[in-house]
Amino acid sequence: MLSKYFPVLLVRIRIRKPFFRLTIPLALFVFTELLDCALDILEAAQVLFSRRLQEDEKPAFSSVLALVSTVRVILSGIGTGEKFDLVNVEADGVSIHIRVW
Repeated sequence: MLSKYFPVLLVRIRIRKPFFRLTIPLALFVFTELLDCALDILEAAQVLFSRRLQEDEKPAFSSVLALVSTVRVILSGIGTGEKFDLVNVEADGVSIHIRVW
């Protein structure tokens, strides 16, 4: 039995002229795990290559680390609430919906 709640991104694409509908469920924990792995790799690269980086490259590298950790925190906070739409666009017979479920 699944005892943990995993929020899901539902990406829904509809095209009306040649009728086409595609719904893709993407679990949010997959994105947070991938960001954790990227953060680990970036931290290891910072330790290994810190002597080789130029002085003007070090702030850029640390800002990338901060950006990845911030995106991870935002993604982990998205799924804690109720259902809501992230994107809802309709134009020229094409509609794209991205919803947190």
